[in-house]
Amino acid sequence: MAAESTAHAPERICAFYSKGPHFVRMLKRLRAEYPDEIIVAAIPSAFPFDVIAGLADETIRFPEATDGTSTFGSLHVVRELRRTMCSHVVVMFDSPRLNLLARLSGASRRWCYSVDGRLRPLSQPLTRLILAPAWLRLCGQLDYLRAKLGTKRRSRNAE
Repeated sequence: MAAESTAHAPERICAFYSKGPHFVRMLKRLRAEYPDEIIVAAIPSAFPFDVIAGLADETIRFPEATDGTSTFGSLHVVRELRRTMCSHVVVMFDSPRLNLLARLSGASRRWCYSVDGRLRPLSQPLTRLILAPAWLRLCGQLDYLRAKLGTKRRSRNAE
C-alpha cells in the first residue's frame, strides 16, 4: 500500500488591482503569509510589471478600455477572473462594485486588503451589493433636495 501524500494542492489567490497606494503592499503580504500558494495579480495592461516582479506567480492584464468601469469592461474582467479559477479574491477597497466583482469571480473566499493593512472578509449580501448604487443615488438626490429647500427658506426669512 502506497503512503498517502499529505501535501495539498496550492490554492490560487487573485489580487485585484485598483488605483490606490497599497497594491504592492498587498502583494507582499499575500506572498509572506501564503508562500506556497499561487498568487495571481489582476492588473491593467499599462501597469509596470517590474514593480511586482517576484510577488506574483501569474498575471492577468486588462486593456485600459476594459478596466472594469464600463459594463462591457466589467463583464470582460469577470470572465477573465472566472478563468483563473482562484479560490480567493482580494480587492483593495470595500466598495459595492468591487464586492460584486469579487462575488462574480467564482472565488469561494473574498477579502479586502485595506489601506491600513487589515485583511478582512467581504460579506455583504448580494441583494445589498446590487441595490447599493441605487440607494446611494437616492440619498444624494434627497440631500440635494433638502439643501435646495433649505436655501429657499433662508432666502424668504432674510427678506
